[in-house]
This record gives sequence, structure tokens and C-alpha cells, in this order.
Amino acid sequence: MVRRECEATRTIFVPENPSIRMACVIMDPGEPHTHPILPATKASFEIKKMYRECILAAGVHGQTVRTVDNGE
Repeated sequence: MVRRECEATRTIFVPENPSIRMACVIMDPGEPHTHPILPATKASFEIKKMYRECILAAGVHGQTVRTVDNGE
């Protein structure tokens, strides 16, 4: 991991009532993020299709996510 400095600022408002477990986060548009965005976390259609093919190749009976991921 690489630590990257970021100039972005935000204000967080928290209710005084502790039973309300919410907060309001407001980003300052005048101080945008200065670091690269994170990679997409959602798998593409092609990746999902490829994973289904791996499941079918491994066999659907008696397999777990770990055994398919590890190619066991």
C-alpha cells in the first residue's frame, strides 16, 4: 500500500441524541480529492461469465467458493 496525501475536506454532523445512529457528511467542493480513484468493486459481465464456466468445469456438486477460486 502507498500512502497518498489528499487535500479533500469534509464536515460531519452528528446528532446530539445518541439513540440516533446517523451522521451527515458534507464534502467541500472547493477541495476535491487529489488521489486516484479506487478500482471498480463490481465484477464485469465477462468476469461473471468466466467464473460460471469455472464452476461448471469444477462441477457443481461438492464444491465451495474456495475450491473453485483455488482451482482445486
